[in-house]
Amino acid sequence: MACCSSSDDNGEQAEGMNLRIGSVTRTGDEELAPNPLPWGEFKLFMIPVESGESQSGTITYNGLDDGGDIIWNTSRLVVKPGRNYYILGYMPADVGSNNTVTVNSETSSATMNFHDLPTVTDQDFCIVVGVKEGIIPLVESDQGSFVYHAPENTSDGYFVSLLADHLYASVEFRVTIANDYNVLRKVMLKKMVLKCQSSDKTLLDAVVTLSMNDQGTHPLVTDPVSTPKAGGAVEHVLYNNAEGVELSPTVFQSFSGCFAEGLGDGLSVECEYDIYDRVSGENNKIETRTVVNGLKSLLQNMKRGRKKVINLLVDPTYLYQLSDGDVDK
Repeated sequence: MACCSSSDDNGEQAEGMNLRIGSVTRTGDEELAPNPLPWGEFKLFMIPVESGESQSGTITYNGLDDGGDIIWNTSRLVVKPGRNYYILGYMPADVGSNNTVTVNSETSSATMNFHDLPTVTDQDFCIVVGVKEGIIPLVESDQGSFVYHAPENTSDGYFVSLLADHLYASVEFRVTIANDYNVLRKVMLKKMVLKCQSSDKTLLDAVVTLSMNDQGTHPLVTDPVSTPKAGGAVEHVLYNNAEGVELSPTVFQSFSGCFAEGLGDGLSVECEYDIYDRVSGENNKIETRTVVNGLKSLLQNMKRGRKKVINLLVDPTYLYQLSDGDVDK
């Protein structure tokens, strides 16, 4: 979605003017429709092509304006007229630890080193794969170019548009209840957790190498080189509400998460819900149940930037219903 709005002060400064965001788009978002993953905060690096001091800052999603365009808040990144800058970045800004971004101008390449990335997260992990002056949203033909050419003279401000790509795969769970069972029972989903079944694969280090001179070609030289390791959270909560949300047979509840490519076969989803008896009264709680489903057969071949939709239907078997002591005879 395009953005022609910014909350930053655009007043001219002695040393230059602040960089402003024209638009940010993601490649492959049609794969994630109709429920795209939410935007997070980007970490940006602005590196002079010729010479000079590198700068880093953030751009933050700040909702929609009256015209439906995204507003981005930009931390101070000073642009000098007529200069050329490499612009690189990733989202979310706080992902991992001790991350580094380096540019090799002789080979027109860049290397991004990430440490302690979560194997599973509820955030969309992306990197910038294309940069262009202006406010027009970028498309795939714009990827591979990372140089921003600052105009010599402008009264409109220094606008740059970014193209980002997903480094993780995503899964969307759509939860409903069987119609016949819904007549007898009210089910309130209280918690959903995406879990790593192996505690030694909860974090990973990754190296991303980008080619920066082939416009129209995806800049990833190879897929990210990842090294799984222990030390992270085993559970990642996708939903948690003490009151819960009532499941419907006709309208699904949607919850999404992301995970590193190649590690989907080690995941499971755990759902906790309360069951109420509609026959004797909707406030008559029968019990709280927790159900765990392994996801290996569904997610083991998932690639980055792809999405899998998994439908979860609460539909107990005949024997399960007989096991409830208050079921009508």
